[in-house]
Amino acid sequence: AVGSSEIAADAVTTAEILANTVAIGDIAQSVWSGSAHQEGTLAARPAAAASNNGFLYFATDDNGGTLYRSNGSSWTKVAASATSSWQKLGEASLSTAASDVTVSGLPPRKHLQIRIRIAGYSSSGIARLRFNGDTGTNYSDKRQDDAAAVVSSTSTNGIRVAAAGTSAARGIIVFDVINEATRAKSAIGQGHSTSEVATIAPILNRSAGVWANTTSQIDSVTLNVGTGGGNLLAGTEVTVFGSN
Repeated sequence: AVGSSEIAADAVTTAEILANTVAIGDIAQSVWSGSAHQEGTLAARPAAAASNNGFLYFATDDNGGTLYRSNGSSWTKVAASATSSWQKLGEASLSTAASDVTVSGLPPRKHLQIRIRIAGYSSSGIARLRFNGDTGTNYSDKRQDDAAAVVSSTSTNGIRVAAAGTSAARGIIVFDVINEATRAKSAIGQGHSTSEVATIAPILNRSAGVWANTTSQIDSVTLNVGTGGGNLLAGTEVTVFGSN
């Protein structure tokens, strides 16, 4: 038999191969799975080059799985991602009362949505959001409850979820955040407080805020009890979703 060692490199071209004489079964499976059709993390994808022109690569960690094709100089997305919109990035909850609940290790995403339920406070308080462990006065916010007066804070140490304190539950609070590394992180949120029953209407809460960081994307979200709140009660939870 004639092996590859007996054939000089590039000596056999397509002109020397009779049409339709090489079938898929004649090509080792490893050629497909290891070269032409690869899968792995986005970071492990090889650089696009003339040698992989036309090859496919499935990035398993890119929005739930994304298929790319090399054109010899760059990788082009050729199919919709398995998860092309929002993904749950992380969540955390309190089994016992504490001053903070933190979701950390978040992968980079341009858009974040933070969903919060506060089971209650050990004393009247207004919880606040903090990012990347920053407890400094690098935030500003504006809040309103129902049709009451708007309350503003500048150079403060978190984005507050409401205008007035309570020890009752805040049933749901949802913040949308623009999360680009080189821009201040703008957030807008709404939710409700004090009632989780049919006989009493909840208080509507609105909040807008800014984290003035312009060097990093958010990789952790902390819900802090805030001044005077004592502790957040067990059952308080934070879930973070992301999208590019």
